[in-house]
Amino acid sequence: MLASDPTSVLIRFRVAIAHQSLGDSYAAMASENNRPAAERRQFLSEALNWYERAYKVDRELRDNGTITGDEAERVDVLASKIAECKKALAK
Repeated sequence: MLASDPTSVLIRFRVAIAHQSLGDSYAAMASENNRPAAERRQFLSEALNWYERAYKVDRELRDNGTITGDEAERVDVLASKIAECKKALAK
């Protein structure tokens, strides 16, 4: 299905980029030490949610061979960000 509709692939890839950007924004807010701990945890949880959404799409596109090279490397970057969020939330 993905190969038969390149527009859909492009849209999905762009949505995944937007999801990662949202995750980055929430992670940045979570890193602000002047915020209450509960608020920082909520922001971390939101960041994790958005990173996982982006990861799911990018991994599927990579595994299908739809994205390669630098675009495919986003999967590893997202996996690292997910791990960082989970580690911070486990504290």
